[in-house]
Amino acid sequence: MTVTLFMVVSRNGVYAVDGSTDISSFSSHEDREFFLSSLRSFDACIMGARSCSHGVPVKNKYILSNRLQVTGNRLQAKEGTGHCQKNPDSDPIPAAALSPVACYLSPDENTFILSGCPTEIYNRIAADGNEKTALIGGAVTDIGFLKEGLVDEMFITVEPVTLPGGLVFDYGPFLKDFTLEEIIPLNEAGTVVMRYTRNTEL
Repeated sequence: MTVTLFMVVSRNGVYAVDGSTDISSFSSHEDREFFLSSLRSFDACIMGARSCSHGVPVKNKYILSNRLQVTGNRLQAKEGTGHCQKNPDSDPIPAAALSPVACYLSPDENTFILSGCPTEIYNRIAADGNEKTALIGGAVTDIGFLKEGLVDEMFITVEPVTLPGGLVFDYGPFLKDFTLEEIIPLNEAGTVVMRYTRNTEL
């Protein structure tokens, strides 16, 4: 199974401001279109609980969290762990073999809640038969997979804005393991996507 990381940052490396994971305040329309178009070729995606998104066009979604639980057919935060939006229109949860795990949303989408180290998560997702998996954040999840050498490819979008403060996606220490293959311009404003691939050992 191959894993491709997607991340959007400002020109000074910030991916979130004031602890927020909402990048809509600085991410361009062109990057969103590039992201969604790219995901259509993937079997699955991995995301942290705070990056949970129901709009990604993949069949299997894996949410990494110890803070979520499913009650009836609703995904919600465990008591004392904060708020997670419920999904009252979801379908009944089918039986599943994983623990802890839950499925929800529409019949053509399987969403699993998993916990464990990145290698355990990788092995579980590969065992489900997925061949191409997208890693879509947040940064803590991404860095965990990078540290364990599980990322094969990276698409890092750089938006032409400078954000004061905020959280920096520090992927620099891992670039020695990757080669910059191409820089893809997305718009006239200066948004670019840098595509990296993991170095192959000779």
